[in-house]
Parts: sequence; C-alpha cells; structure tokens
Amino acid sequence: MEHRSRRRLIITGGIAQGKSTVLGYLRDAGYATLSADDVARRVYEEAATQDRLAEIVGRRVGRAELRALLARDARVRREVNALMHGEVFRRLAASDAQVLEIPLYAEACLLGFGEEVWAVTCDETARRRRLVERLGDEVEADRLIATQLPSRAKNVLADRVVNTDDPPVLVRQTVLAWASEFFGRG
Repeated sequence: MEHRSRRRLIITGGIAQGKSTVLGYLRDAGYATLSADDVARRVYEEAATQDRLAEIVGRRVGRAELRALLARDARVRREVNALMHGEVFRRLAASDAQVLEIPLYAEACLLGFGEEVWAVTCDETARRRRLVERLGDEVEADRLIATQLPSRAKNVLADRVVNTDDPPVLVRQTVLAWASEFFGRG
C-alpha cells in the first residue's frame, strides 16, 4: 500500500546508528522515501563533481581516500561539503518523497526543512562496533565519528528519538505507529 502526503518527515542521526534501517521500515510500509546519501552518491559520480573534487584535493581520488581526507582535513571537508550539500539539497527539495533521510541535517543547517524530525540513535559502543564492521578499520571509524555532531546534539533538535538499541520488532512497531500518527492515519 502506498501512502501519500504533502508533509515531510526528516530522519537524521549519526553514522551507523540505524537511519537506513528506519528508512527501510517506512519504505516497506509504502511511504515514498529518499536518502540524501543515495542522492550524494549520484552527485558524486557526475563528471562535473569529479572534476571539482580533483581541484579541491589536487588530484583524482577514490571514495575510500576521499573519506579518509574528509575525516582528517577540515579544509577539504569544508570545500567538499560546500560543493555537495547545495546540489544534494536541491534534489531533495525537488523530490516527491514523504520521508527524507538526511544524516547531516543539523550540520548542513537544514533546520525547518520538513515538518517533523526524528533522530535515530544507539549506544556509542554499538555504533562504533557497527561502523568498524562496515569499514573494517577502527581508526577510520573513530575519525568518522569524531567529525559528526554528537548524538545528544542531534537528539535535542528532534521531535522524536528512535533508539535502535531496542529489539528490531519494537523499533519497527514504534516507527510505523509514529509515521501513521504523523501522516494522519489513525
């Protein structure tokens, strides 16, 4: 069943805290969803973006090297964010999605974009474990976590907080109940 509404729900949170899982629950329930990370991947792959990234970094680099540079070089991170955020935001704003996953919602100064914001969070130990499993590199995981706002800062900006430390069945039930309430189905 597909659900349509003009209202927009924003899903945010730190890396490896379960945002994609929450977005998946909503997509599977029929809500139109879009991930800023997916949009960013498409923008990243465009020739014009690759050319500008090479100018910023001084040479062509792959994703892994760019990710490492972003984690350790504030200048590169600022310039890449300036390049990417505007285009990603334009594409998000133009979409018909009801639910937008925007990991850097606060960092990109998008407060007020969307009628409700949910922060997805989990215990910091679980977050680090998930990220190390994903990347296979403890040092890189710690660097990436250090470049983001702490969860507590994102949580205070949210209308609701989804804790993915809870059992998945409970997280799914809660997310779907809140979405039904938000989108006006009782």
